[in-house]
Amino acid sequence: MNPKLQSCMQDYVFERLKIISPEIISISTKIKNVDISFMGKKNQNRLLKSIKNINESSLLLPRVYEINNEIKLLALDYKPIRDNVRFLELKINKSKEKIKNLKSLLQTIDEVKENKKYLDVSEEIDNEQKNIQNLNLQKPDNWKETYKQFNNYLKKETVTKMKYRRLADKGYGDLQKFIFSIEDSDKLKSLEVDFNKISKIEVDFNKSVLIKLVSELENRLKKISGTYTITSQLSKMKKELKRKKTNVDKINKYYSKAIKVFKTENEWREKGKIFLLPSLISLEQLTRGNIGLRKQAQIPPEQAKEILYCQTLHKDLSLYF
Repeated sequence: MNPKLQSCMQDYVFERLKIISPEIISISTKIKNVDISFMGKKNQNRLLKSIKNINESSLLLPRVYEINNEIKLLALDYKPIRDNVRFLELKINKSKEKIKNLKSLLQTIDEVKENKKYLDVSEEIDNEQKNIQNLNLQKPDNWKETYKQFNNYLKKETVTKMKYRRLADKGYGDLQKFIFSIEDSDKLKSLEVDFNKISKIEVDFNKSVLIKLVSELENRLKKISGTYTITSQLSKMKKELKRKKTNVDKINKYYSKAIKVFKTENEWREKGKIFLLPSLISLEQLTRGNIGLRKQAQIPPEQAKEILYCQTLHKDLSLYF
């Protein structure tokens, strides 16, 4: 993503969070107060982690701007020193380049036949080397330490910024997945007929038919959110069916695992529709245009106007180089 666009998006989110953070906390608390034991441990942990990430990201972004304000304050003293050192280093680099060219020239001069020219060039090299020494002495004695300390603040800002983005993207992304999974509950439930068809077919007599039914069911499941644990068992079952010597016990084991997960998924999604979905949708809608902004396929028109205006403004990024 374009760094300027990313920076403008972040500025927009920061301002929005000043207004909506209390509501994020309120809806999150409501979700955490729901008895979600019906979901199973893995889903419970994922959901709670998603809510935690969203809340932590909403608290972490203001910290990015606190650090940035500290950097601006430090820059009042640091920038004039840095500019002076950079100016000296520019001169030093010019001298180094000149020395390099002079040394190349020196190799083409016959020291005996063109002795005066050889000595003149050698003297010029010495003068440039002395100039470099003199320029280095003009740097503040504590420049390296000053640069290191300031750079540590820049790194701190970058690390905090990256952590915010990681938490926001993961938290919002997982929230979306839960919503999609629950909303797909009716689609999932409708596949019970397909499972029943498979259970009634004997492996030894109708292997080709069984392979076809398993493949069709697997493809239907792949179009439904959060069904990987079911499709993985069906995939193993299909692979075993295609072997010349089919192990019926393995096939039955894979089918039993698939139908068990299928039933578990159906149960928690049906309950999630009643007890969780309204609050999850409220939180998603609230965070879609801010914490979840980076995860949108396109920037919504409302946010796009402000972000577009931000991109026309100049920001001094020289301190980061």
